[in-house]
Amino acid sequence: MIAQRAYEEYDLDQIIFLPNGNPPHKADADVLDASHRSEMVKLAIKSQPRFVFSDFEIKNDTFSYTSDTLAHFCDQDRSASYYFIAGADSLDYMDKWHEPQEIFSRATILAAPRGNLDQTKMEEKILELEERFHASIKLLHLPNVAISSNWIRSNIRRGYSIHYYVPDEVEAYIKENNLYQI
Repeated sequence: MIAQRAYEEYDLDQIIFLPNGNPPHKADADVLDASHRSEMVKLAIKSQPRFVFSDFEIKNDTFSYTSDTLAHFCDQDRSASYYFIAGADSLDYMDKWHEPQEIFSRATILAAPRGNLDQTKMEEKILELEERFHASIKLLHLPNVAISSNWIRSNIRRGYSIHYYVPDEVEAYIKENNLYQI
């Protein structure tokens, strides 16, 4: 939903989906194998021709940092304008990510409403980041999407249905491969 809105609202040429290969913020966590995550992304986006899969991050053995990924794509096509789609909740700590200046200098941030964010605090954080990093941050105009990967995994573990929350093909893949079970 968020990617589709970003594509339409900002008239983007394409959206690149990159499953994270080795996320530094999950170094000690039990992260599902990249092959499963990649397959689910491919299934989820296959009906939208402007959505493109990239394995750039999953084929790296080192930690995957947004700043490095943006540098890679910007170096591939210096004439393109890049956008980074994130949940607005990420704005609270994006300044603590690896090389945040690189992120803000290479891409416009498109922030999607998520969770119970206070609108005033979110706007204050945007102003702070714009002033501090000369960032360009724009809000996506769509309903607050409170669905997250954690929420999906939790529902599966509790035996609740995820039907209508993920594409049918992704739901079938999760069931067929017994993913996210206790």
